[in-house]
Amino acid sequence: MNALQLFCVSLFFTVYCPFQNVREPAPKMDPIPYISITNDLHFSVAPNVAAVTKVLGTCGTYCLLHGNPGGTIGDFEKAAGAILAGAKRLIVIDGPCYSACVILADIARERVCVTRWATFGFHKAFFSKPVFISGTMVRLKEDLSDPPQSPDILKWVAKHKGFPSYDMLVMPYSEALHFWRKCTPNEVLHASFYRRSPVP
Repeated sequence: MNALQLFCVSLFFTVYCPFQNVREPAPKMDPIPYISITNDLHFSVAPNVAAVTKVLGTCGTYCLLHGNPGGTIGDFEKAAGAILAGAKRLIVIDGPCYSACVILADIARERVCVTRWATFGFHKAFFSKPVFISGTMVRLKEDLSDPPQSPDILKWVAKHKGFPSYDMLVMPYSEALHFWRKCTPNEVLHASFYRRSPVP
C-alpha cells in the first residue's frame, strides 16, 4: 500500500467511522421552576366564590354592598374566609351591614372598606337547640348568646350597653372608621362597575 492509499484509508476512518456513537455530555440545565398560577393576592388555597355569592349576591372582584340584613353565622364566616383567600379583592360597604354581615366584615376586615352611608348593626345571636325527651326530639329551643366578634368591637359594644336581645345596636359611619378604613373614590367606582357584572 503506497502513501496515497494509506492517506485515503486514514481519511475514511477519520470522517465516517466510529465517532458517530460518541456523544458529548448534555449541558447542565437548571430545573424548570414550578409556577403557581394564582391571582395577585398570592393565596395557596383556591377561593370559594360560591360561599361569598350565597350571602352577598353576585358581584365582581370589587363587591359593592348597599345593604345586608345578615343570616346564618356559619355561612357568613365561611364567606369571610373565602374573601381572605382571594374570592374577592375588596368589599365596599355602602349601606346597612347588620347581624351576621358584621361578623363577615369583622373577620375580613383587611379587605373591607366603608363609605359614608355604611352602618353596622349588632344584636345577640340566636341559636336553635333540639330538646329531646326519651331520645326523641320534641322541639327546638332558641338560645341567645353574644356573637363572635373581635375584642375591639366587643369593647365598643360593651361601652354601648352590650348586645341587645330583640333590638339593634347601630354603629354609625363616624365610629365605624375606628374599625374599618374609608373607601377611596376609585374603589367605589370599581365596585359600582363590577356590581353590574353577571359573573362574580
